[in-house]
Amino acid sequence: MKTDQQRWDKKYRGLPADWVAAPDALLARCTHLLPGYGEALDLACGTGGDLLWLAARKYHVTGIDSSPVALEHCRRILARANLEAALVKADLDDYALPRAHFDLMLMIRYLSRRLIPAIRAALRPGGLVIIKTFNRNHLRRAPRFNPDYLLTPGELHDWFPGITCLASNDDPAMAAATSYWVGRKPLNVQECMKIGDEDEEIHFRSDGPVGLFQRGSCC
Repeated sequence: MKTDQQRWDKKYRGLPADWVAAPDALLARCTHLLPGYGEALDLACGTGGDLLWLAARKYHVTGIDSSPVALEHCRRILARANLEAALVKADLDDYALPRAHFDLMLMIRYLSRRLIPAIRAALRPGGLVIIKTFNRNHLRRAPRFNPDYLLTPGELHDWFPGITCLASNDDPAMAAATSYWVGRKPLNVQECMKIGDEDEEIHFRSDGPVGLFQRGSCC
């Protein structure tokens, strides 16, 4: 029986040598929220579409993936574009993230619930976390998809207590097949009592912040 790594390796071997993955649309929509500097981490980076986008904007990027084939493809594309990033082959279920190290963290098109406490701890005060992946509505289009790797609609809002939600479409009644959540870690303990930063446009409703984007606009 093939492992997850072997299945992904086979998929990536079929790519043209010069193929470049497009960055996720949510990343571009969040440009005004990004710190614009510092250490960025792309969890399960694959062939590096998001990683390349960040490296071109002068972030110090680390990409982690279990597939050596994907990482080698990413390495070639980085070299061709004269960009730099640290690429790490690792099983994310066993990889220890450094504490309070990253200004920006991405987990896009990947799901590991056991990583969430480590992501919270690895994010620096003031840092931004972006989560986006399929939810159970995806089963309507792909009924054989493993439900263990799908979010339950509304689940993301419970993942990051103490981190300010800036944008999300995640809702128990949502129809979209992809959920996203964008949040910023407060700069200090006192700031945990506030919702949002004074210089950011936060829209409110009676039960909390709505976020900057209309529901489903990025998915």
